[in-house]
This record gives sequence, structure tokens and C-alpha cells, in this order.
Amino acid sequence: MSQSGPSLGPAATKASEFILAATGIERTYRHGDIALPVLCGLDLHVRRGEWVACTGRSGSGKSTLLNVLGLLDSADAGSYILAGHNVADLDDTTRTQLRNHLLGFVFQLHNLLPRTSALENVATPLVYRGVRRGERLRLAREALAAVDLEDRADHDPGQLSGGQM
Repeated sequence: MSQSGPSLGPAATKASEFILAATGIERTYRHGDIALPVLCGLDLHVRRGEWVACTGRSGSGKSTLLNVLGLLDSADAGSYILAGHNVADLDDTTRTQLRNHLLGFVFQLHNLLPRTSALENVATPLVYRGVRRGERLRLAREALAAVDLEDRADHDPGQLSGGQM
């Protein structure tokens, strides 16, 4: 794997009007004999550069949708094409590579490593791209500076405000 991105085959270079095309997405949770359908035939198409917001009441399926679109979970039915890749055809390694190179998450619970500095927390995902330590730290410092947190680089998460986390 190179620092510029994984080798994802010819589908990665396939031009498309949509960066994300989900059609007929279904996801049902099962608890014993009880089935709880959450996503029922959902269609979503997002063009390159387009901004989309996912809103709704608690329990309406927002997190389920984002987990499916973010490759953290799979749909039970439907078609999902992400950046030219049919997600159903991908193995776990390729899904992980796509998630690392194409997607970003901001979780409600910050999911920071508790005894690790802000700098190291920001640098950690670059390990999975094969970026060497010195370059990871340089890029992490730049990212912290971009959000005016360079002075908090050596602070652990417990020393940061909720917004800083």
C-alpha cells in the first residue's frame, strides 16, 4: 500500500456522476423472534462535491444509515456503490482501505485514546496508510494548527474540552 492510497483496482478510477449511489438499501435488526426493520428501500445518490445532512428523530435510522454508508455495517439488501466500487463485492481488507482513504467520522463519543496526546490521537489513523512516524506527526501538527489546537498537541483527551476533543 502506498501513502497516496491503496491499490483498489480499475473500479477506483471509473468516472461517475455520483461518489455514492445507494439504491433499495434495507437493514433489519433481529432480537430473537422479533424483527425491527430500520432501513426500508432507501435510495440516496450523492454527487461529487455535494453536501448532504442526515436528520430525523431519535430511533429513525440515522446511525444505521451512516454505519452502512461508512462501511462499518452491511445492508441486508440493496445496492451500494462508493467511488465506483460495488461495496457488496469488497472483502474486509478493501472495505477498510476505502474507509481509511475516502471516509471520515466524527463520533458522538469522541473515541480518543485516553492516555495518548492529542497529537498522537490525530496521527494514529495514518498508521493504517503506512505513513512513517515523522511524517505522521508533521501532518498531525498541521491538522491541529488548522483548527487552532496546536497549543494542545501534548494534552491528553481528559485535558481537552468537549469541543476540542
